[in-house]
Amino acid sequence: MNRIKYIEFLNFFKDNGYNFIYYNELKPILKNQIILRHDVDFNPSFALEMAQIEYENNIKSTYFFLVRNNMYNSLSHKNTETIIKIKDLGHNISLHFDSQIYKNIQEGLDSEILIFNSLFHENISIISYHRPPNKILENEFSPKKVKTTYDKEFFKDIKYFSDSSGVFRYGSPIDSNEFKIKENMQVLIHPIWWVSEGNDRMNKIEWYKNKAQIWIEDNLNDNLNFYAK
Repeated sequence: MNRIKYIEFLNFFKDNGYNFIYYNELKPILKNQIILRHDVDFNPSFALEMAQIEYENNIKSTYFFLVRNNMYNSLSHKNTETIIKIKDLGHNISLHFDSQIYKNIQEGLDSEILIFNSLFHENISIISYHRPPNKILENEFSPKKVKTTYDKEFFKDIKYFSDSSGVFRYGSPIDSNEFKIKENMQVLIHPIWWVSEGNDRMNKIEWYKNKAQIWIEDNLNDNLNFYAK
């Protein structure tokens, strides 16, 4: 991981008087507040690397994990331990929810919240959506009992930045006018783009594919006594 690059990114905010806060700490009457968010779409071990760096630099953030997906299993022993380690570093953890896999979104959300709360001893109050469709962004569906990272107070009332697909498509937060005048903002960082090695997005994906092959080999060695290499 390019630790220096990420630390420099964080220090831009710290050096300009920004305070890193959780969602429930946002006070609209104040300025200089940044909500740092991480949607974990790939291996949770990447998130742990990032969480450790933030811990060492006295920065707190919120990590959102998928319960149902094809990239990793939050319920596996190893991944559960990893997520708990992130929580133990002082960060908040919560649910990254894919609304598109359910016919009844509320029922699906309720079931995943129940699983997440039970597994990690949480009481979820806010979720993030995974690749939210327009009907979610346009508030055609509003979940019961929990807030979302796309609620107006976090998504419209303050400036929102995201490095989805590996780039800040609408400009980097540290180059923005909002940053210059110290306006509040929510910044979404996906660990995969900062932990992986490579000069561009495709290089980083190739790096990830190679890492995934190593993990497959390790699992085969652990589970098949005739396969050991």
